[in-house]
Amino acid sequence: MTTLQYQLMDFFVVNFSMNLSVNSAYSVVQFTFFSDTVLKDLKAFLTEQLGYDIFTSRNKINNLRKLHSTVDDYEITKKETMKKVGSREVNVKSAVIKAKDASALISRRLERLSDSNQLRFKSEDDPVVIRYGGDKGGSQTKLCIMFGSIDHPNNPHSLLLVGMYKGSDDSKSLQEYMGSVFEQINEISTPRKAMRSLVLSSLLPSAL
Repeated sequence: MTTLQYQLMDFFVVNFSMNLSVNSAYSVVQFTFFSDTVLKDLKAFLTEQLGYDIFTSRNKINNLRKLHSTVDDYEITKKETMKKVGSREVNVKSAVIKAKDASALISRRLERLSDSNQLRFKSEDDPVVIRYGGDKGGSQTKLCIMFGSIDHPNNPHSLLLVGMYKGSDDSKSLQEYMGSVFEQINEISTPRKAMRSLVLSSLLPSAL
């Protein structure tokens, strides 16, 4: 064998791995919405079927989950409503989720997009474009921020959740449950650490 062939063999032996890195394993778990129980069962299945586990330890993955968790960024309260089930009125409990500081969430997302070179501008003077709007899916109404200065602004994975509740998406309900979020959004100016001006527009009725 030639020297080059030996060098190539050494390279693949050193760099090839049957295991995902901690960051890669965390990305897979987040993308697939695996719970810790599902991950535990999957790791056991892979070990049984393949003889090895491609994932790193659950403890390391959970540590990354805690590091990147946004649960402290939201205020979560319970609301009770009466729902008719057959001929009976039943008390139903559900959660109302609201961003504590929408401006901080937007700033953090823009910083991450900038750090990963995902922001797109046609010129140096182009502003950062963001829009806010609502989405009614099933019984849940969600209020999200859409970032326009990226390649795929309509991608659901690119949206930033700032509010969610179970109920109608009419103006009265939006004001009742998301009033404080609208106040925060209306006060947003240029995000902290941003080097460009910001253009904010709404996809919701102007009455809100």
